[in-house]
Amino acid sequence: MSAIGSILDGIIRPASGGLDASLARYLLTLGFTADDQRRYASLAAKASAGTLTPAEQEALDAYLEVNDLLAVLHAKAWASLTLVV
Repeated sequence: MSAIGSILDGIIRPASGGLDASLARYLLTLGFTADDQRRYASLAAKASAGTLTPAEQEALDAYLEVNDLLAVLHAKAWASLTLVV
């Protein structure tokens, strides 16, 4: 997890649950589109090959940061649903 992900984890405290069930279910629907997934895969392949441009590196970093946010929100949602059910 990135530094941003660690900070979000400390703020959102995903293991504590506490979200309304309908909000938790909504958060679990959030995610990357198929186009975003293809773009990320392309950027990741270029990163592995060492051929990213600075703009592509910035885009890849953004995808990774958003992924960290989604992971923390999804964990919070799952904890909330588990504690409610």
